[in-house]
Amino acid sequence: MFGYVRTDKGELKVREYELYRGLYCTLCKQLSKRYGVLSRLILSYDMTFLALVRLSEKGISPKFKGGRCPFNPAKRCNYCTNAEDEYAFVCAAAILMFYYKVKDNISDSPFFKRLLFFLLLPFAAIKRKKAKKLFPQLDSLISDCLQKQAETERKNTSSMKPHTTVRMRSEKFFHSVLKKRKRSFTFSDTSLEDGSILWTRSTTLKRTSKTALSMFLSTNIH
Repeated sequence: MFGYVRTDKGELKVREYELYRGLYCTLCKQLSKRYGVLSRLILSYDMTFLALVRLSEKGISPKFKGGRCPFNPAKRCNYCTNAEDEYAFVCAAAILMFYYKVKDNISDSPFFKRLLFFLLLPFAAIKRKKAKKLFPQLDSLISDCLQKQAETERKNTSSMKPHTTVRMRSEKFFHSVLKKRKRSFTFSDTSLEDGSILWTRSTTLKRTSKTALSMFLSTNIH
């Protein structure tokens, strides 16, 4: 469920990478601030990409303040200081995705791994309760899509699994970035077919992330 959206560091300029790393460090800090220090463990590049796109869509030029990593004081970090609302959503999305990932792993994992995820479930459930209170529609969206994926898996139609996952990711993505723009988006069989390519090819996703970052920089960095 996680780990598909990665930047191609070798293709980024120094300032582009520094900006991306600043957004990544900010997400780590915001997760800890909103959901506790252990929530830092669910930090992912996928959610950093979501933060990047939300900032771009809303035309926010991030302002950074220097600081140090609490887990490595020798490491200097830059933290975004003017995107509280955007990070509130991204942190909630990360928590909700983590909760449903734990539930999914309980269903799919072997016995001993299942026990491990059972131990994680109470923690995930507490954090999910807070995130759901803030963004109930997002929670319903993720829940419904994962339920459809579970139904697909029970039917043993593995070829359809990427489509369901892509639909969930795409709907969550467009729900977040287009919500206040009053735009509409309709899924089609073609879009799902295109999505399955993105789901399976990490190189394509690297280019996608690079393109979004370049677009963001061209419109927000002066």
